[in-house]
Amino acid sequence: MDHQTRLLETWKLKTSPQLQSEIRVLDKEIGSLEKKAAKTTEPMERDRMLGELEFKLARKDEMTARAAMPCIIAQDVTTECLAVLLRDNREVVFSSSPDARVFAGLVYGGPDCPACSFFPMATKTGIHL
Repeated sequence: MDHQTRLLETWKLKTSPQLQSEIRVLDKEIGSLEKKAAKTTEPMERDRMLGELEFKLARKDEMTARAAMPCIIAQDVTTECLAVLLRDNREVVFSSSPDARVFAGLVYGGPDCPACSFFPMATKTGIHL
């Protein structure tokens, strides 16, 4: 847990602010490019601006995807502790196991838990039942 705490602190204090500042600068640049592209009458200049706008939009999407908190893999943890970690980090669990519903019931509160009905069950071929 100490390693996880240190990793999350570093992310919160250094990485996240860097990503957020980059996203904000890109937002301003995108807005400026949109206004310039809308005002220009020269087709080649407009195309150049639209190409630059495409690049900045793609960069913003990439930064936004990276701005999500890091995913920590929990091993050898009780279901109660895992449920708290998932809740606190606003995370979800992916399981390719056909027993995922049993696991979800343990983590989210029993076999008749309403959340468990949202977990699709799949056969080994990947076909949803």
